[in-house]
Amino acid sequence: MTVRALPNGTLSSGSANVCQGTQVQLRFTSSAGTGPFSVIVNGTTYNSITSGTLFNVTPNINSTTTFNLTKITDANTCVLQNP
Repeated sequence: MTVRALPNGTLSSGSANVCQGTQVQLRFTSSAGTGPFSVIVNGTTYNSITSGTLFNVTPNINSTTTFNLTKITDANTCVLQNP
């Protein structure tokens, strides 16, 4: 039996400032687990995320927004809730 570490990681912004109504990009950086990852951010699931690579967030934002990472699932189906 192999015991796998739970996935873990952080979100960061692709850009500190964006114009209202434009596309936002985030970067998920894994500190544990096996990619690719599925992450849930602000209630939306993003699949096939590669650690360290930018991904587009939907919908486009119209005001200052906080992005909350609430679930990480790795390629081994290991899951971390509320990292």
